[in-house]
Amino acid sequence: MARLITSAANPRLKLVRKLGTRRQREQLGLFVCEGEDLVEAALESGWELEAALVDAERPPALALPSAERVEPRLLASISRLGHAPRVIAIFRAGQPTRRSEERRVGKECVTTC
Repeated sequence: MARLITSAANPRLKLVRKLGTRRQREQLGLFVCEGEDLVEAALESGWELEAALVDAERPPALALPSAERVEPRLLASISRLGHAPRVIAIFRAGQPTRRSEERRVGKECVTTC
């Protein structure tokens, strides 16, 4: 089991806070997703996962073997959502690794991921 993050001075928590600004996201080439649905969608779309932080008391249903557990109050403190998420993930920006493909639907061409 991953270690438990109990300090607000932890480098991963500091990184999530830093990525709250557009300038830092562009400089570091990273972005943050909060919540199970968004993290799952990013993973399914092929975005490269850098790190995942999960609520130590309410782990998400997602399979994130390398996730670090975080005290709930600390996870809530770095979240930009109105409620505390069960997972916050950091992804590498750029193009997702999964290729999109085009297919015809009627007269329109649709790109899917």
